[in-house]
Amino acid sequence: MKKPGMHMLSSLEAIASGSDSVQYFQWRQNRGGSEKFHGAVVGHSGSENTRVFRDVSELGQKLKELSQIKGSMPESHVAVIFDWVNLRALYAQRSLKNDDKEFTEIVFEYYEALVKNYVTVDVISQEDDFTPYDLVVAPMLYLFKPDTEKRIRNYVEMGGNFLLSVYSGLVNENDQVFESFPPYGLHDVFGVYAEDTDTLCDDEYNLITYRNRQYRAKDFCDLLINEDAEVLSLYEKDFYKDSAAITRNQYGKGHAYYVGSRMEKAFLYDFLGDIIRDTKIERVCEHAFIPDVMIKERKKDGKRYVFILNFSTQERTVPVNGKTYCLPGYGYKVLTC
Repeated sequence: MKKPGMHMLSSLEAIASGSDSVQYFQWRQNRGGSEKFHGAVVGHSGSENTRVFRDVSELGQKLKELSQIKGSMPESHVAVIFDWVNLRALYAQRSLKNDDKEFTEIVFEYYEALVKNYVTVDVISQEDDFTPYDLVVAPMLYLFKPDTEKRIRNYVEMGGNFLLSVYSGLVNENDQVFESFPPYGLHDVFGVYAEDTDTLCDDEYNLITYRNRQYRAKDFCDLLINEDAEVLSLYEKDFYKDSAAITRNQYGKGHAYYVGSRMEKAFLYDFLGDIIRDTKIERVCEHAFIPDVMIKERKKDGKRYVFILNFSTQERTVPVNGKTYCLPGYGYKVLTC
């Protein structure tokens, strides 16, 4: 059961992300089967005098009021790669953790860190075009499809910024191991290669320091051999203490970043925020992340439609475009700029 205000808020999140409609499964509750108690616009009673029906009607009225945004789109300068073939190949391996490598969770952690930096993010495949983006993030890209390494090389050389993380570039599209240290074909681009990968127990962790703050590295740690990269952080524990953990390498007009471990969320937020600032990627809001507040935008014909969505039960104060807005719990604001 959704709390009062959550139906409107979650629906507007879909609109803020680029949808031009809100659709429902299901219109009328079934009388039989395993989903007979699944939520619906009209319940078993057939009555329209219900909270759910009123919520849906209220949303329909709000969408009419927002009809001018139809056809506008989010404008993304950042992309995260989530590739299904990569996922299946990774989970088929008897390496790292056999039970659950948590690939999906790892991708979500990078996506969350970017969204909390208030940038618009696309989710793409490794086969998609990288060139529309100023930054492409590829967490744990274990499998390289044909020409992936060439496309990454060309993208960085022409001025793009590409981030790979631990256990990337080990196998080809047939899940056959490259006869090379990973990431395959990209040692000169990233300035490093991984000699091996250490799998940590659940209660183990390593440490790194980045910009005078210490963070935990967990689960998987690549043992990186640094050829020519700028080392941003070193491992601080175990037998690979003082070896590279986080690196940056200039190649052509762009930069290639390598994150050698699964890092805690606070690091991802800080590190990706620095990349966003260094590369001057446009942010929807220049403010630091406000807990539970999502800020998204769509653009059309020179106009910006900014959605401020408060997913907290508490009031939040949000500065956007030189003004400050106070939103109640589950409150929202849609701005035209």
